Amino acid sequence: MANQKSRERVTSDTPMEPNGTLDQEKDSTDTTSPETGSSSVDVIAIPAAKALAYWPHVRDFLGRAFDRYPGESSEQSVMADLVSGRFLLWVAWDGVPVGAAITQIADYESFKALRIVALGGEHFRWKEEADRVFDVFCHFHGLKRVEFYGRKGWLKRLPNYTLNRIMMTRDI
Repeated sequence: MANQKSRERVTSDTPMEPNGTLDQEKDSTDTTSPETGSSSVDVIAIPAAKALAYWPHVRDFLGRAFDRYPGESSEQSVMADLVSGRFLLWVAWDGVPVGAAITQIADYESFKALRIVALGGEHFRWKEEADRVFDVFCHFHGLKRVEFYGRKGWLKRLPNYTLNRIMMTRDI
């Protein structure tokens, strides 16, 4: 992987961008972890101003989440929320995008939480790094919880999450 472009984390003072926001490239000679021999995966927050540029590279990871619940939100409305800063795009990066997430801050009466709106990727081998980065983001912003509405099947892939509730609907 000599001279391959990889991402360098930089600090940002923008309120919706956590410490560790990806915004610059650097040359890297190797991204292989000496402990495991495998490539490390970075999970990086994308600034609102760059969300549209990243969208074509991650749309396939997230599209099934929107396709599963037609009419609840469109790709266009999600992109508008990303550009406005209401949602935040995260990219799992292993030399190329291998996954993505969309989050928003949920403001409850007594606390705030990081809500995962959509999540997807290759083999989800980056979940531990996503949890670590989301924890840093939550501490930085004073958020008390990470929450994720999804199919019950996600619990198999997210063993450190507990089942709190499931939203069930009936069309009229």
